[in-house]
Amino acid sequence: MDGSTLIRKLPPGVVCDLIRMLETRDAWKQLMATVPREGHEFDDCFVPKYKMEHIKLIEQAGVTQRHSCAAIFLDEWGTSGRKQPDLAFLLRQLGKAELFRAADYVADIIKVPPLKRPDTGPAAPVDVSEENIEKLLAKLPPKPSRPVDQYNTVEINRAFDEMTIPDNSLPLLDGPHVQPLAGATQEESVACTVDTRGEYDVVGEQNTLPVDQLERLSRNVSLHLDTFLPHLQYSELECFTDYFNELSAGRDGGRKLGAGAFGSVYLGILPSKKCVAVKRLHRDAVNIEKQFRNEIEALSRFRHNNLLGLIGYSCDSSIYCLVYEYMSNGSLQDRLACKDKESVLHWQTRLNIAQGTAHGILYLHTAYEKPLIHRDIKSANILLDQQLVPKLGDFGLVRLGQHSNTVTMPTTTVLGTSAYMAPEAFRGDVSVKLDTFSFGVVLLEILTGLPPYDEEREGHDLVTHVEAMCEDTDSIDILLDKRAGDWVTSCVVGHQEEYDVAGRLYSIAVKCIGDNKRKRPNMATVVEGLEEIVGFIT
Repeated sequence: MDGSTLIRKLPPGVVCDLIRMLETRDAWKQLMATVPREGHEFDDCFVPKYKMEHIKLIEQAGVTQRHSCAAIFLDEWGTSGRKQPDLAFLLRQLGKAELFRAADYVADIIKVPPLKRPDTGPAAPVDVSEENIEKLLAKLPPKPSRPVDQYNTVEINRAFDEMTIPDNSLPLLDGPHVQPLAGATQEESVACTVDTRGEYDVVGEQNTLPVDQLERLSRNVSLHLDTFLPHLQYSELECFTDYFNELSAGRDGGRKLGAGAFGSVYLGILPSKKCVAVKRLHRDAVNIEKQFRNEIEALSRFRHNNLLGLIGYSCDSSIYCLVYEYMSNGSLQDRLACKDKESVLHWQTRLNIAQGTAHGILYLHTAYEKPLIHRDIKSANILLDQQLVPKLGDFGLVRLGQHSNTVTMPTTTVLGTSAYMAPEAFRGDVSVKLDTFSFGVVLLEILTGLPPYDEEREGHDLVTHVEAMCEDTDSIDILLDKRAGDWVTSCVVGHQEEYDVAGRLYSIAVKCIGDNKRKRPNMATVVEGLEEIVGFIT
């Protein structure tokens, strides 16, 4: 085979190898995003062939056909257009997508030199020759004999004390147990008001960083990170997590709390007996350095009681890690599903979680002149502490918006979770209204207790399912999660009357998931509506 061999004419064995590589961490999406429209292959201004609608269609086809999404994509791309792609073109696009494992495989097939890799980062070439490995082993220091409690963790303990509310409960572990801490303080929440122009401003005290912390600003030379957060050695994190014990936390001393698209999360116990969550990022994750930098710089700058606290990070090895405060009640998604036989969340607790989450999103949108758009609001990213206070996490996809009067930005790279994505997201239209739509889907989850996506039901995503089931009655009652208690309560407004909490919450959700983003409320209006509900029932 040579570079002129068409993709559609590849032998089955080669196709299977490519599919296996492109299925890893959904790398096919990254490749798909680099494919140019026919006739624009050599233009200076990139014009994409595929939009987010196409990615979603492939995902849905993969579910319904029980077939590999990468295989569906290669089949579609390889047989479409007047000029069908060949191996030489595939190699160029793999390079643009920084999928160098697949690129090396294709280069070897067509007998051309491998593409040049970046000098630094996860995609950089690694010399695995026996000679180099022997040199590296010779340079390794002897295994330290000091116990783990002699590690210098002054900085991370300081960050932990400043940012977290401690938990009094932990899963049963064979190792040391976390002791409850006293004197927990909560950060002030953000409120909003309307100025004379009809715009919303943040009022109340923002949790700005003390001057002495800013003076301790550290700069990581290789990643160009500007952050006051402490850096921990990877070897220290290994000790804190029992060498990233893969057994589930609570079982035989296991430490694994969960896994996602970009990494796995482990329970870490510091020498001080405090508890943290350590996220170890996948080395071959798409845009890993960008995700890593986004998370650190966003959470260094934005501090709020309803945002997950980032305590430290590690990048002194080939594996990047992030250290967060530990959230003992897991994710909202798991609690709504009663995972591990957890008790059902009462409707009033759900309302408080919705209100706290909305405050966190509002803070991102309004704390500074330019809004921070999260782009991945979902119940799996809303974590609950011991008191069931919600904290929004996973800032790997955040995007800094324009000034408040022009908060829409076109983009050719669309990322996120499709069941939560607004229609305009598939066109690459990014604005604060994306987060509003996603939050509306979370409200539907809170009301129904149903998962955001279920291939077994008609209308796989929750928005479509709710619209189909509730269209005639304009009421959520048919899908309302009655396990959460009686959503109709009594209140006194001049006289005692019934108050339909579910109906009011559903009304807010419907406005949030509207197709027309101009008519969709901003988060300040959403917060105002939620506070009105809370005000009636308290």
